[in-house]
Amino acid sequence: MHSSWKRSSDVAVGMSSGRVWVASLAALLLLLQTSLLTGAESTEKIRNAVAAIKSVQAGGGGNEAASEAVRQLSELPAADVVEVLDAFSGASPLAKNWLMGGVGAIAQKNGKLPEERLLAFLADSSRDADARYWVFEYLTGSDAATREKMLSAMTNDSSLDIRYLAIEQALKKLEDSAKQEGANQQAANSLRDSYRKLFDEVRHPEQLKTIAAKLRELGDSIDVSRQYGFLMSWSLVGPFDNRNQASFDVVYAPEKNYLAAPDAKPDGSFEGKEGKACGWISAQSDSDEGMLDIAALYDKEKGAIVYAYTEFLSADDVEVDVRLGCINANKVWVNGKEVLSNEVYHAASSIDQYVGRAALRKGRNTILIKVCQNEQTEAWAQDWKFQLRICDSTGKAILATDRPVAATAGKSDGSK
Repeated sequence: MHSSWKRSSDVAVGMSSGRVWVASLAALLLLLQTSLLTGAESTEKIRNAVAAIKSVQAGGGGNEAASEAVRQLSELPAADVVEVLDAFSGASPLAKNWLMGGVGAIAQKNGKLPEERLLAFLADSSRDADARYWVFEYLTGSDAATREKMLSAMTNDSSLDIRYLAIEQALKKLEDSAKQEGANQQAANSLRDSYRKLFDEVRHPEQLKTIAAKLRELGDSIDVSRQYGFLMSWSLVGPFDNRNQASFDVVYAPEKNYLAAPDAKPDGSFEGKEGKACGWISAQSDSDEGMLDIAALYDKEKGAIVYAYTEFLSADDVEVDVRLGCINANKVWVNGKEVLSNEVYHAASSIDQYVGRAALRKGRNTILIKVCQNEQTEAWAQDWKFQLRICDSTGKAILATDRPVAATAGKSDGSK
């Protein structure tokens, strides 16, 4: 009787457990379905918000929609922040500013973001550089020890902002180390090796100057112009008339000939300013920064235009940055295609002042620059010069195949 009761009880318990198990399974499936719906809704919300932000235009177009998009992003859970960071890829600088507002709002609302996912995002150099920089700043914050540890391994980072911070830290440590170790040959050799490593990794012009100066103090012979990728050898023709700044778009004979046959070697004599004959002359920059002083070559001529031509032998078919520093109005063509045009006089001049993109083909490529001087008489308006370099999008030099491996800055190396 007892046994029979027990068996009946066991059956009852089993049936009860089965009902609980079925109920639990149903609840789990409902939760999973709800989670999937929530995930789909979240993905759709992110997609729509990102589309609105990427449509924003300079001058205010789309600002209202972008503001609403940022508000919607701010409602997302912390786990979705990486998806928003992914949206930085391909976004314009203006859109990235709005997206930064979005990820900042998510962080502010949630208090803490998923650290492991952010660390993985930061470790992936293929991710957008600006998004990675935001992640770096978020993860390190005011934690000096974490910041120092991370930066010590990031002097060659794909984010130029992170790389800059890492090299600044490395330079400070080298300075402190030099003071502590004093002057001996072993320490000098170690210091030179460390600066050499940074010299190969640096992209920021001011940091490059600093490192170059340190290496020269240590007796190292380096070619700074080569490290930048400045083009040093040019053929020039002019001057042509630019009085009253009237000839920026005038197509003088050298320009006309080049555009008609960009692969042809430039030659011939032309009627220049005031009817004077002018022909091509050779010029070589002797500057670390590849600067070519046209005013010195043309007796400080005013109200004038000079054309500068050079060739670049490329190892491959490659997309490059063409980066120009010029205080005068200018145009630049590569293989007959215009890549830069800036009708600005004496506003400023700096390395990488103007950046254009160009397609180089394997082998010989041609480059023509039009540099226009006006007639201002102020002392600060007398400069008439330019510098041009070829590099990748990070600023790393791309060198012509005929540029010698060993060269010393300030001397003719026969390179283009």
